[in-house]
Amino acid sequence: MAKRKGLKARLLAGAKRGYGFAGFLLRRSLRDNVIDLAAGLSYTALLALVPMLAIALSVLAAFPTFDDARERLRGAIFEILPSEQASAANDQFQSFLDNASNLTAPGVVGLSVIALLLLSNINGSLNHIWRITQPRPLASRVLVYWALLTMGPLLIGASLTLSSYAFTLAQTASEQVIGSFVGLSRLVSILLAAVGFALVYFIVPNRAVALRDALTGAVAAAVALEGLKALFGLYIANFSSYALVYGALAAIPIFLLWMYAFWVIVLGGAEIAAAMPEWRVTSRRDGGTERLANRLALALSVLCRLAEAHRDGASVQRARLLRSLPATPSELDESLSRLRRAHLIQRTSGDRMLLARDLSQVDLESLLEILGLRLHASIAWPEAPRRVIQALDEAHASYRKASLASLLDDPDLLESTARLRPVERAAPLKLDEQEEAGTVD
Repeated sequence: MAKRKGLKARLLAGAKRGYGFAGFLLRRSLRDNVIDLAAGLSYTALLALVPMLAIALSVLAAFPTFDDARERLRGAIFEILPSEQASAANDQFQSFLDNASNLTAPGVVGLSVIALLLLSNINGSLNHIWRITQPRPLASRVLVYWALLTMGPLLIGASLTLSSYAFTLAQTASEQVIGSFVGLSRLVSILLAAVGFALVYFIVPNRAVALRDALTGAVAAAVALEGLKALFGLYIANFSSYALVYGALAAIPIFLLWMYAFWVIVLGGAEIAAAMPEWRVTSRRDGGTERLANRLALALSVLCRLAEAHRDGASVQRARLLRSLPATPSELDESLSRLRRAHLIQRTSGDRMLLARDLSQVDLESLLEILGLRLHASIAWPEAPRRVIQALDEAHASYRKASLASLLDDPDLLESTARLRPVERAAPLKLDEQEEAGTVD
């Protein structure tokens, strides 16, 4: 009986965590405008489809093992189209590929630029989802794009080859095992799609992504993609009303809808991979709420760790700054960016950070200004609210004039305030023009 109650409690706790994560993921996706990002990628993919497929088929042509897979890839492209339009679309596509093979060097460069445009938009969308503001160096981006252009077609070819092999075995097997082979082929397709998505989520963002988070998002995207293929196949096989409405143009809306749904799934998997570490952190912090005090606590924690390393003449790797802190990577990036623009810290080679200024010459008020956390109400507010905010701000005046070094050495403010002396600032901390213009939130 006790075991049953314990199991029920664990199930309820797991369901509560799942419900909380689902709400967190939904809010995060809405803030990131995933729907709009998918629409933009769909539009770019229309321009880059033929160049990308030409490159993919060229990569597969270099491997004789994938000869059958190359033909199956071409066939799979038109499976979502109505039968009466699939043949004409295939002829047009073959004409495009023939023309592409006869291009001169400038034409090949043009096609490559269009293909790279799609990859650049994918990179930008994923960086937006992961809250990354600093892109990779150009050389690193080129290597990532090249890996996607080469590994992607090979994974697709392997998926189609294994699927073809499974269906061949199913045709020669008894009826009892046909269903098993079909299920196996779908499982292999999901696994290979998951590997491809995981590589994208793990490699493309300019940030260290935990492998388990990338795999979780990739598996979710792969399962959703397999479900999407099944739904589209069911719709096309049983409902022909779209052909009556659009006639000869029926292939266009179906193809656009398919492409849009595909990018929603890809970005949705990325949202899951990016949201998981944030949820693990924020769920430990005031029930998942984000408070302004956390920004100050994070900045003080970073400065404290850098000050300890500075005493030993060392720097700290960026990833180690976040260790055991209840903060997300994106929050750390924002804090580091503000501190760097104020010349409090510097970045060295190897993505390492070091203290750039003596903390005994910097007071808390300066740090609050850097983080945009000063209590200040504009004149536009009514007098009563402004006086309340002003009173709150003045109540902490003695703390704001204390140096950061004194506060970090003696954090017991209630007992040490009387012993903390205002620092004589050698020079005001200069922020970048962007912050001086009032863009700090």
